[in-house]
Amino acid sequence: VLGTDHSDTAESYNNIGEVYYGKGDYENALVEHQKALEIRLKVLGTDHSDTAESYNNIGNVYYGKGDYENALVDYRKALEIGLKVLGPDHPDTATSYHNIGNGYHGKGDYENALAEYRKALEIRLKVLGPNHSDTITSQTDVNDALSMI
Repeated sequence: VLGTDHSDTAESYNNIGEVYYGKGDYENALVEHQKALEIRLKVLGTDHSDTAESYNNIGNVYYGKGDYENALVDYRKALEIGLKVLGPDHPDTATSYHNIGNGYHGKGDYENALAEYRKALEIRLKVLGPNHSDTITSQTDVNDALSMI
């Protein structure tokens, strides 16, 4: 009824991608997330939070595959959109910084990971508070990166 060029169709592809991702089937997850991204770019454009979500999810798939370079590319795209659309003090922006930190950490680049984790932590402390699970995760990852330097 909605057709291929509808945001709900993109959301369905995104959800299917998440199921595959959760099962560790990264190849099929990537296919589904790329379908979602293609529709979102066409229907919503580049400057939309759902488009950023697609880039983030594709980054997660690459990260799961151990392809940290491609993960970083997509995480950076998600961050760029998030900064434009959501602003610098949004939890999703913090997630983008955190994921970029994870990409660097996966590559063994602990100094850059630390810098990104600290950005995420600063935002999360400000908007979520010190007792939120995401803030605690950021603090843990800052400490972990520090121990690796």
